[in-house]
Formats: sequence, structure tokens, C-alpha cells
Amino acid sequence: MREATQCTLWSPGHTTGVAVSSAEPIRLLVQDGRRWGPEFSVLATLAEGEEPGAPPVTRRLVLSALGRPEQRRAASLLLSPDRREGRFEGFGGNFAFGLDDGVADTVRRQLRPPVARIRMHLDDLHAPPAGGGDLHAAWLRMLLAADRPWTELWQNLTLAADLHRQRSRLQISTWRVPAWLLDAPIQHDQNVIPRRHYAAFAGMVAAYLDFLRQSRGVIPETFSFNEPDWGANVIFTPEEYRDALLAVTEAFHRHGISTRLMLGELASARDGTPYLTPALTNQTLLSQAAGISFHAWGGAAAADYTAWRRRAVALGLPLFVGEIGADPNWRTVALNGYDYALRELALYHDVLLHARPASVLYWEYGSSYSLLPPRPRGGWTVASERLSFQRQWTALTPPGADYVAVQTTADTLRPVAFTFDRQGERHITLHIANLGAPTALAIAGLPEGIDRLHRWLTARGAFSRREADLSLAGGAGRLELPAESLTTLTTLADNP
Repeated sequence: MREATQCTLWSPGHTTGVAVSSAEPIRLLVQDGRRWGPEFSVLATLAEGEEPGAPPVTRRLVLSALGRPEQRRAASLLLSPDRREGRFEGFGGNFAFGLDDGVADTVRRQLRPPVARIRMHLDDLHAPPAGGGDLHAAWLRMLLAADRPWTELWQNLTLAADLHRQRSRLQISTWRVPAWLLDAPIQHDQNVIPRRHYAAFAGMVAAYLDFLRQSRGVIPETFSFNEPDWGANVIFTPEEYRDALLAVTEAFHRHGISTRLMLGELASARDGTPYLTPALTNQTLLSQAAGISFHAWGGAAAADYTAWRRRAVALGLPLFVGEIGADPNWRTVALNGYDYALRELALYHDVLLHARPASVLYWEYGSSYSLLPPRPRGGWTVASERLSFQRQWTALTPPGADYVAVQTTADTLRPVAFTFDRQGERHITLHIANLGAPTALAIAGLPEGIDRLHRWLTARGAFSRREADLSLAGGAGRLELPAESLTTLTTLADNP
């Protein structure tokens, strides 16, 4: 912290910056926020102390945007399609909140996500009746009574059925829990379930899954607690987390529930794996696990993603990204500028490059993090760059694809490549995120039998636009990448 009249922050490439200045010296503190997101902050002290009757403090600060245009550059990219680096089961997203205003249904119909994560709605389950009895049957009756058109429960169950009909692979998680499970008044986050209620909590989870199967014919592949390390909305210590999951596995076994466990769903990729040690060293839980998962909020270092990948490989379990988003501050996030779209684009490709997850699930398809900007007079637009990114990834990267190795000479490019078979033919999809200036790109390493690639572009104001095919000779070709864009090259003839 020091006194100064100006503070200037520049981007790593010295192409964009921001300056705050004052006519007189003020105390400035520059805060490095990269532990939580890609930001630095400047804090200015305007006044100190409290004096009764003191006049109002007035300071004039000038905020300036700085920058210079980046120059067109040249780069090369080399694919190694025979170096396969893990199986990919599809892009997808979360359906948890903001499901009743049309956004979620529009996005679901457009994207037809191969993988979806839904919320378990336990609010209608009351305390077990005095004297015991068949608690499972009692909770099934409560769910049946609450399953009425346009209730929140009915909405969640109907959505699960719609996704099931679209052949989405379903994951399900708990967020809110009934207040009677808690000793303290319920709050938005960090609620604590006492151990004596673990069996009841697990029984409610089993009853919900049983009712979902009986009433809608839907059996989610995995179950998890949402962000148990941070507490959205229930927090567990590492040992409590293990024991609560053991109670769930016992309830599943008792009631014939075939849904398996998704271990983790931790709030961040940063420093998360030690939390899971008690669970990952328990053989009962490992035998019931279908995967491990972290949430990619705000980004992390490449080493953090790599650590998750190595942990998954060592366990022999697929790795999932259960939530991904650039800014977790849901009350204040500004979603609809192209700058936010680019942050999401960079985050997705960094996660794909370094973690190699089996699936990445966007947070979220509902209106709380809407992919569609709102109209000034109500309703939602029908297209956006952020939705178009999702369309290109989802439609042109089918489940069952394999990651393939790819290298580039440009630090502003984030290429991710996949190979897969369809009807006996080998296919390639290459997604290239260009986070910088226009780039003349030379591509090499494609299989010799491929003579052209279809090309799709999303950039500022361009929504999954079909571009001229890229001609290849000897597995190589050249193309121009627009600044700050996503270009997808593929042998697939599908439209995103």
C-alpha cells in the first residue's frame, strides 16, 4: 500500500489496461485476486476515522481505459491424431434454478445435451412420523401428494423425464434440505446436518430416487452432494462427508436403488483433492463410485487441473466437471457482454486441455446464468455468442470421442481436438479458441485421407456461422482466425 496519484494495470500482452488517477495523492492498495478469478483490484482510501459532524469527503477519481490494437500474427498448429489422451462423453449443463421462464426449455431443445445434472427437490419431505413405521413408504406418500402440476417438485420431475426422453445421461445432486434436519435456523449456505440425522437424510434421498423411477421411469446415473466442502447449501467436514455418503450407500442398498455415487462436486479445482482423502480411501464408497468431479469456477492453474486428472487416472475413475463458470458471484455477475463470453471460452478450453475431463457441465441452463440475454421489454433473445459456443462444442463433439494431442506455437490460441468413429469412418473435430489478434494459422498432422474440413465460426456478432470449407493437402492447410473467436473445423456434416 502506498500513496500515489495514479495506478495503472496492464494485461500480460500490454495491449489493454486501466488507470485510476487523482489530482492529489491518495492511499492505494493493489489486490491480486487470481486465487479466485482473473482479476486484480485497486482499493482507494478516501477517508479515515470517524469524526462527529465532519463535513462530507469529496474526491475526484478519473478512470481511463488504455490499449493498443494487437497486430495480425502467424502461428502453426500440429495435430497428433494417433496420440489419444482420454475418452470424452459429451458437453452438457446444469438444470437447477430459474427453470420456469422458458430459458431452460429453449436451451434444452437447441442443445439436446448428452449429459445433464439436475436438482433433487427435497423441500416437500417432512419429519418422520412419531413412532417410526415404514419411513420409505411415508416419504413416497409425501412426494405423491406434492407432485401436482406447476409445483416446483412437479417441474423438476417433469424436466428429468424430458431429458430422459432426449437420451441425456442424468446426474442428480442435493442443494437445499428441509429445515427439520438442522439444529440451527436454516440459512442460504453452510448448513450443518447433525450426524444423528444422516440416516434420515439418506433415506429421503433414496425415497426421492425411488419416486422418480416409479413416477417418471427415470434412473439418474449418479448422485452427489453439491459442493460439500464449501457448503452450497450443506457443508461437511471431510470425515462427515465420507460418513454421510456411507449412509446413502446403505439406504440405496436397502431400497434397491441402482444410482451410483459421484464423489467430489467440490467448489473449486484449487487445492481440492485433500478434502476427498477420507472418501477416496474408503473401499465401500469407491466400489459405488462412477466418477469424481470438481467445479471450475473462476479458473485455476494448469497444475491444479492436472492434479485432478492424475487422481482420477490413479483411481481408475472418469473425471467430470460438474459446474463451469467464469464468475460465481450470482447476485452481481454481468453475463451478457462479449468480454464475459471470452472468459467462458478461455476457461472451457483451459479445463479441456489440462484436465481432460469425461464431461463438462455448464452452470447453468436456467435463467440464473442465462445463455440468452434478456430483452428490454421482457422475454429473452434467441441467440448469443455464449449459446453459439455451446452449440459448436455440443453438436460437433459427439459422446464417445477421444481427445487427441495438439500443439501450437501461439500462446493466444487454445486448441482442443477430438477423434471418433461414425458408421465405420474416422472423424476429426478441432475447436480453436483464439483469444488474441487475427491469426494466420498453418495446420498440419491431419490424416492423409481427409481433403477438407467444414468450418464454423462464432465471434462478436457471428453466431455459429458457416464459413468456407478448409481445403487440405497432405494433411495440412492454412486459414485465417478472426480475433477473439471460436473456430471449429470438423469432418462432420452436421449443423450446430
